[in-house]
Amino acid sequence: MNFNRHSKFLTNVVVMLILMVLLAIGSLRKVFANLDDSQFKRNPGLSGNAATGVRFNATAAGSGRTNRTGNVRHNIPTEDDVLSWSVEAPRFACDENNSASYMVYCQGKLLHAVAMLNIFKDSKTFVDKPMKRDPEDINEDFNKHFNHQITTNDREAVRSFLEENFGNQGDDLSECPEGTMSDWLDDPEYLISIDDDEMRRFALEIHALWKKLCRTVKNEVKTNPKRYSLLYVPNEFIIPGGRFRELYYWDSYWVVKGLIASGFFHRLFHDTMGIFFFID
Repeated sequence: MNFNRHSKFLTNVVVMLILMVLLAIGSLRKVFANLDDSQFKRNPGLSGNAATGVRFNATAAGSGRTNRTGNVRHNIPTEDDVLSWSVEAPRFACDENNSASYMVYCQGKLLHAVAMLNIFKDSKTFVDKPMKRDPEDINEDFNKHFNHQITTNDREAVRSFLEENFGNQGDDLSECPEGTMSDWLDDPEYLISIDDDEMRRFALEIHALWKKLCRTVKNEVKTNPKRYSLLYVPNEFIIPGGRFRELYYWDSYWVVKGLIASGFFHRLFHDTMGIFFFID
């Protein structure tokens, strides 16, 4: 008797769950029936971290407009749109109190377009590019050329504008000239003394990288700082390498440890002075 009661109870529960699922599916179908399929497609030109989940109709202008040639112009979200999604008030990396270059490297229509149009795979690429002209002129010209709602159809035009007005990333730095590392030894004793041949060769190859990682900031950065995102430092220094071409606080800690292990105390002094230069 108890078994039958439990069976009926479980049967009723299962039936109720099935009904709830069916009702939910029916409600969702009604919702989806009123939406355009394009609202669920991600713009291929807006892929990447900066535009995850962005839809064609993220702007007030709608999901897209057809121009005279019949091509659909997919609007990118405006800067105001993106900022309105933020829970907290926006905090930019720099503003007019830091440098005139803020309107290009830290905020503004140009930076926003580069990010939303996914011009570069690496977001660091653009902000590392030095300007060929003053930021005020570049910003003014960009607003004149793109005085409309920027769409994905503008991607190549924006790319061409960047090529005309910006140099290559890393152009603001130079490799250290030969002899800069005055305490350099090609075959330091502490590496030559390694018994294992393979490990010794490996250690010497790593040791040789120090020369390749030494950089100096070009004098143009000092004389015309508003055209660069890089901060000027008078001393040569060691960079982390790869896409990281600058002097970094955290990375410098490990650089210093490596310099000490390699016996480059003269080089260590210059790197330390480079960090001190940023302290008022």
